[in-house]
Amino acid sequence: MKGRVTIMSLTACMALAFASASARAEPVKLLPGPFELPDRIGPMRFDGKPRKYDDPRLGASYQYVGGGLSLTVYVYDLGAENIPDGGDTRLVCEAFEGAKGDVLRAGYQDVVVKTVQLARLDGAAETPVAREAVFEFTRDDRPTVSYLWVTGASKEFVKLRFSVDEKYRDELGEARRTVLDALGEALKPHLHAASPDTEKKKVSVNVNSANAADDMSAALAYLISLTGNDADHPENQPVCGGEIVPDYARELAAFQSVVTITREAGKASKLTRRLEEVADAGFLDELVWTDRHREEWGAQPPAGLELERFGQWRKKKLKRFTIPDFGSVSYDSPRPLPLEPAVSTAP
Repeated sequence: MKGRVTIMSLTACMALAFASASARAEPVKLLPGPFELPDRIGPMRFDGKPRKYDDPRLGASYQYVGGGLSLTVYVYDLGAENIPDGGDTRLVCEAFEGAKGDVLRAGYQDVVVKTVQLARLDGAAETPVAREAVFEFTRDDRPTVSYLWVTGASKEFVKLRFSVDEKYRDELGEARRTVLDALGEALKPHLHAASPDTEKKKVSVNVNSANAADDMSAALAYLISLTGNDADHPENQPVCGGEIVPDYARELAAFQSVVTITREAGKASKLTRRLEEVADAGFLDELVWTDRHREEWGAQPPAGLELERFGQWRKKKLKRFTIPDFGSVSYDSPRPLPLEPAVSTAP
């Protein structure tokens, strides 16, 4: 059919143009990083106008357009130092979450986040990777599919926004892989091999040393219980790592564990004896809500709490009682994301 870009022609264009562009095109230098991309990627061509931002932390951006596709590449550091390589780090996760928020607040219509995963920059290898979010929205009355990728290389963040008109939906896989392969080739010469230690997922249990010696066992019971089911339920971990901020249910479960463990051990401190008294009176839920309340929980208490009765009981039974700061639990890496399946290299 004349006047129409067919599915097959777009696929062929992405593959052939990318294969030939690197051989003949002047590379695009992605300052402030040391990276280079060809000036053509599939049917898209660099518009020749690097955009530098007034704030040096925002680096520069590079626009590619053509064939109903658009790609913008950003290189920046947000003022961060020693940005690690790869997409599965806390700093890159935080930059990625910020970029996701930017898309959601950009004013598009009917925005939906379809998937989030780690994308392979080499289709057959586990590294390097970028964090990937796939959005669908309406822009200028046209349904659009848009990819967001963020990774780290040479102490810079590298972010890509790749948007495709809905009419090319059947071609998304080929178009996506072409862009990711080009990005991988640009970054690989500037990546450092990861050491075995950096690949380990670490959890830090930080006990507050200011606690009384008798309360150390209660503190450990509390902190360990915060991580109790995270291996089976990674959705409980902080999105980008860092300190756990438990919700009410998780905080209550931790205090229930403290009471149970200290009872079973038969060695109660003054603190744990008071907690047992509260639990025996049926007010542990109310104590946690009032004494451990966090802003994230909101102002509305869960149904069933008898806060007025607890307040009256407390005046008689818990004079001058306070729960100490037990410490904190922190993750040094982001919540696990699925890694996209490897691209088959079989003939």
